[in-house]
Amino acid sequence: MTAVSLLARIILPRPGEPLDVRKLYLEESTTNARRAHATTRTSLQIGAESEVSFATYFNAFPASYWRRWTICRSVVLRVEVTGAGRVDVYRTKATGARIFVEGRQFAGSDDEPCAVEIE
Repeated sequence: MTAVSLLARIILPRPGEPLDVRKLYLEESTTNARRAHATTRTSLQIGAESEVSFATYFNAFPASYWRRWTICRSVVLRVEVTGAGRVDVYRTKATGARIFVEGRQFAGSDDEPCAVEIE
């Protein structure tokens, strides 16, 4: 039998947080036309043709820690999204180098969220 548990949740900066504090929660590409907007502590609006990374102090998922200290055999990333875009998952080596794991495109309505799951 497989048990399902929430291991981590993305949290976002409070409204008005300084830019240096925002970097603890999310990393934005310098090529983004505008900054991402946190509508709540767990929801983010990202502009067209923009990139955001959650590989940050508060939001990175320490997979090696979970692998070493638990009996978890698999982890699923579940993201609820609206609109169209792509979710990419990377892992990091001990040196900090990023390695692409998997990516999924999504195309939904702006009104109804859809789920993107990557194991």
